Amino acid sequence: MNATLHDKSFIITGGAGGIGLATARALMSRGAQVEIWDHDAGALTAAAVQLRCACAVVDVRDAEQVAAAFAQAAARAPIDGINHCAGVLHTGRFEEMPHHEHLRMAMINLVGTALVAHAALPYLKATRGSLVLLGSVSAFIASPEFATYAATKAGV
Repeated sequence: MNATLHDKSFIITGGAGGIGLATARALMSRGAQVEIWDHDAGALTAAAVQLRCACAVVDVRDAEQVAAAFAQAAARAPIDGINHCAGVLHTGRFEEMPHHEHLRMAMINLVGTALVAHAALPYLKATRGSLVLLGSVSAFIASPEFATYAATKAGV
């Protein structure tokens, strides 16, 4: 076990699956205390039961929900780190993709990142903690099917 993570507390957004769930597993295997956040209550509950960790249903597009979740998490334990893994990908040619999919990606991937980072700062300043924001190689490699996703990740 890595002693540098023992008794450290982390929040993982997008923790119900994918990179978020894998990150939670990796941190816990090194002794960290983890709380996972996700907007999908069913998947979140299943992941939290599997990991035996705290969880909170959080939509990163909702500033008030994000702020409240940080306050509740900080009341349980100081926040030493945040891994912001929440994100969505919808592929397709730009002109063929429905406008609501462009907006959904922008709101979750870019606006959600800004809201999480902004709300996290006071807690991380208090602990001298870390904030990790997930980008994507898609931000640097052009592809017509990934135009909006690439733009949102370039923004991150």
